Amino acid sequence: MKERPRSPTDASVFDARGGGASIELGNDPCLDGVRVAAIDPLRAAQRGPGLVAFVLEDPMDAGRFHRGDVVRLSQG
Repeated sequence: MKERPRSPTDASVFDARGGGASIELGNDPCLDGVRVAAIDPLRAAQRGPGLVAFVLEDPMDAGRFHRGDVVRLSQG
């Protein structure tokens, strides 16, 4: 399986400017059991304040998530 090229906007820390909070990915981060590779702050900013866009390690897992889903970020 081909890995998605990393973007300069991919990050391990995201500043959610709306509330002044920051989100930091620790070791082996997962969204409802799906491994996360990075955070995409540019895509999150395009979608609205207070949102976070995650880059999944396996793009095929994206089908498990839909707009408006509430998921838990955890350490694998």
